[in-house]
Amino acid sequence: MSTTENPIDMDVVVIGGGVAGLWLLDALHRKGYRCVLLEAHQLGSGQTVASQGILHGGMKYTLSNLIDPGA
Repeated sequence: MSTTENPIDMDVVVIGGGVAGLWLLDALHRKGYRCVLLEAHQLGSGQTVASQGILHGGMKYTLSNLIDPGA
């Protein structure tokens, strides 16, 4: 495991590089947030917990109203 001595200034840390994590990273980045994604394995390898239906299909539409880069 590597460490860094220089602090990284980010607005959001996304944990998990599955479909949901990658979508969220992209959506936040497009809104102007400074983001970093942490993933222990290959990107997309978990496929958002193997697509067991834990995400509601309309979730992305509700999140768009909550994201405010000026906050």
